[in-house]
Amino acid sequence: MIRFTLQPFWVRLLISAPILAVFWGAGISLSSSPSPSVLHSVVFAVFVGVALAAWITYSREPAHRALVEALASVDKTGRGQAIAAVVRGDVPSDPELRSVAIRLGSAYLGGKSADQLKRQERQTWMVLVFLGLLCVAGVVVESSVHARLYFVALALISAVVLPLGLLRARRIQRNISTLAEGLPDAA
Repeated sequence: MIRFTLQPFWVRLLISAPILAVFWGAGISLSSSPSPSVLHSVVFAVFVGVALAAWITYSREPAHRALVEALASVDKTGRGQAIAAVVRGDVPSDPELRSVAIRLGSAYLGGKSADQLKRQERQTWMVLVFLGLLCVAGVVVESSVHARLYFVALALISAVVLPLGLLRARRIQRNISTLAEGLPDAA
């Protein structure tokens, strides 16, 4: 995810738009009781996919700038080592590279403290419970099998994606702590 966020705006947009268009199109196809025409569904899905991708990519631009700034002082090899240190926990021996990796991980987490990340984690679990209840209500209320399938798929995707994001944030936070332990100025 860090490597993706480091890409230029247009690359992130070109990768995100088709993915969001496919998910939106599948949602339209499955949840609409009178099935819309294929052309209408495709055009609307592409439009919404591009619009959502542009909005998400634009809203992540400060994070992109912070990540690029954190890696500005190192070459391509150092960039790869810093990313590996943040993502996998590979501790580089060079203290300068450790500092870069700490800045990179901190920028990826939005500069949030451990308490702020805990609050964000609780909020994510609340969103997951809310989405789960919404999906259960959708399955109960809808009469169409396709619409029910849409809500089940939404619940499953949410149940997988949201906890994986939390685990990634925890892992990066743990790796940053490990990196900071080896620095001489860490208190």
